[in-house]
Amino acid sequence: MRKAVLSGLFSVILLVIGLFSMSNVKVFAAQWNTAPSGASGVAIGDYDNDGFNDIAFAQYQAGTVDVYNRFGALIWQFVGLALPTGVAIGDCDMDGFNELVFAEEAIGIVSVYKWPNILIWMYGGLGAPQGVAIGDYDGDGLNDIAFAEGQAGLVSVYRWPNILMFQWGGLGWPSGVAIGDYDNDGFDELAYAEFGTGAVTVWKWPPALFWIWAGLGGPYGVAIGDYDNDGFNELAFTEFFANQVTVYDWPPNLLKIVQVLGGPYFVAIGDYNGDGYKDLAFTELPGQKVTVYRWGDLGSGTPAPTFFVYDDRVDGMDLALFIQCYKKLAPANAMYLADLGGGLPPQFFVFDGKVDGMDLALFIQCYRGFGP
Repeated sequence: MRKAVLSGLFSVILLVIGLFSMSNVKVFAAQWNTAPSGASGVAIGDYDNDGFNDIAFAQYQAGTVDVYNRFGALIWQFVGLALPTGVAIGDCDMDGFNELVFAEEAIGIVSVYKWPNILIWMYGGLGAPQGVAIGDYDGDGLNDIAFAEGQAGLVSVYRWPNILMFQWGGLGWPSGVAIGDYDNDGFDELAYAEFGTGAVTVWKWPPALFWIWAGLGGPYGVAIGDYDNDGFNELAFTEFFANQVTVYDWPPNLLKIVQVLGGPYFVAIGDYNGDGYKDLAFTELPGQKVTVYRWGDLGSGTPAPTFFVYDDRVDGMDLALFIQCYKKLAPANAMYLADLGGGLPPQFFVFDGKVDGMDLALFIQCYRGFGP
């Protein structure tokens, strides 16, 4: 009975995949496999100042920071770097053109480049710098630059280029840092993750503790932006040990959990493909991937759900993702119908005991949250 139901459901899934393939309907998504190098920092922004956003990400062991345009074409690459970590794109010097900022953990520097490779500033002597961020933290109309030093236990904010505005010390391996208007009051906040203590903290300016999440599973990256495209910003952070990316709106309400497979590291929010809707990008260090995908059918004004597979192949990876996301959407009384073996409890089920359109609808809805 179990095998028959499982086989029937896969037949329906394969049929739908075939139909969508023939109609050439696709959801925009992008993924880069960085093997054998782990992926670390990621940022979305218009680095080459052509009016369209790019994505930049660091390959930790390979020692590169790669910049791709919205069509997925490599437009620049920094090479020979010493364990690059955090990456940010923004207008540091307020000249109307964006810069790219990245950290190199092994030699303790944070570098600021104009397009394509003009070094305009460098912060040195740092203790294993991790995440970097650009934004107007103090609300003076000028962007600031912030970075975390994991080994030194510091998060520092500078008024461009080298005026230290504030510094938090005694932190437990601070990693990701973000500047943005999380509570949507018109003024930016600063958020940072502490990998060592399992916390993500948000601060107002002048520095006043605003919010904290504690007891997290290895938080690393953090980002602020309007991921669900409803006109209000959210805050997203990765949890390395929990294998998930978590998104909260304001006031803090859990909006979405994205389960991943390979240790999520850094995260960014921005409109990578230029369709007018914000995307979520995150890296997986041991998983050796960089993934970008849209909010899906849960956002305001976003396109209708579309079916896709994880990597253009219908295989075990797709089934694994199907199981993970289905468990989150099915009701408590859903029927378990198959045991995948390997000592795991039964995990595969359908919505109401019948393999029908309801199951496909849930498959499509949840798969959008796990794709690309």
